[in-house]
Amino acid sequence: MKSVVAQDFHAPFHDKRLVELLLGFLEREKPDRVYLPGDICDCYHISRFSKDPDRGDNFQDELDICHDLLVDIINYSGAEVYYIAGNHEKRLQKYLWAQAPALSSLRALKLPKLLGLHELGVKYNEDGYMLGDLFVTHGSVIRQHSAYTARAEIEKNGCSGISGHTHRDGKHTVRKRGGNLAWWENFCMCDLSPEYVEGIANWSQGWSVVTTVGKRPYVEQVCVVNYEYIYGGKLYK
Repeated sequence: MKSVVAQDFHAPFHDKRLVELLLGFLEREKPDRVYLPGDICDCYHISRFSKDPDRGDNFQDELDICHDLLVDIINYSGAEVYYIAGNHEKRLQKYLWAQAPALSSLRALKLPKLLGLHELGVKYNEDGYMLGDLFVTHGSVIRQHSAYTARAEIEKNGCSGISGHTHRDGKHTVRKRGGNLAWWENFCMCDLSPEYVEGIANWSQGWSVVTTVGKRPYVEQVCVVNYEYIYGGKLYK
């Protein structure tokens, strides 16, 4: 079974040209599944951080952009889509708890409902999914350097996995008496120069392909640099 894992779009701060490359990849490769492990929607307008008053958009606009992005992923891939909550998706719950706790239990105000995930046939999970022996999740640890976070996630979870959150790529492997473990950091799909970052963001763009044979996963990381990537020995741009 072949799956594609892509995350940290942070719509509406997603990189539109990068997304076009991903959609082309999905259309060509036709994976069985697509995993979207968090921060697909930025939830900018309900964050606790300062906001640009001249943006001219609102939270509903964010939701509409994210919904349209999901529709494109479904249509181009033809795959089952699995959406995993990230820390940005959880901003909605935190906002309601702080501003309107009495409304926080309403199903109509849950992000899956607001995005219409049930109608789209998208499966949603707050934590993550096991893809064979690989735990697919957003991630909750950040270290300063590439692959350091992967090491921390192995130590925290005690299994192999793939996560985002750091907006970087990297891999850490461990071999013990119990077997071999590996964890991958899985890039980002967002703009590398968003309005809220000063200077150069130490991020990398791309996605991963996970082929599972039985329960054993084989991970291929697809790194996109200057809107070019190599897959299967061929250059795409």
